[in-house]
Amino acid sequence: MTERKTSRRSRYLGQFTKGPDGAYIYEGDRYIPRNTEWKPVKRELCLYLAAAAVCVIAAGVIPSAGMIGAWYVILPYALAAVLLILLGIRMIQVTEDGGSVHAYTYEKTINWFGFYAVCITVCICAAMAGELACSLLTGQFTAWTAAAAGVYAVIILLMMRFRRRNASVQWEKQPGRKTEGK
Repeated sequence: MTERKTSRRSRYLGQFTKGPDGAYIYEGDRYIPRNTEWKPVKRELCLYLAAAAVCVIAAGVIPSAGMIGAWYVILPYALAAVLLILLGIRMIQVTEDGGSVHAYTYEKTINWFGFYAVCITVCICAAMAGELACSLLTGQFTAWTAAAAGVYAVIILLMMRFRRRNASVQWEKQPGRKTEGK
């Protein structure tokens, strides 16, 4: 375990060199979008995430029957909220200047965006199904239930759009001056 961890660290640190001013300069591989510019896509993805975060907060404050005490609504909702926060953190990690992304950042972030979006969508679908089931079983189908279902549907659409837009970018690996093998 220690040997594996050390070799991973040395591969990571081997991609940096010390500049004349003492600052570390990345010279490893980079990923560059082949079919589009990255900055507008990144802005669009951030807007989808921000809108989804607002909708998740809105769904949490709607006093619908399921959100008041049904664990099968609250649990998938909470899991979706945590996954959305993690996706937001990963999106923040991709805030480099320029149109390229470091290889180590790409592997930890952009590679996983689609997975996070699908997991959030599944959790929100489960929360919506639980919300509707709770409302129908208790006979408390109110305007709040309809509002919660509508907000859940918006979150699902935003995450589907996020995933589709992220998948539309084709990345090309550009070798750096220092590669992992050296």
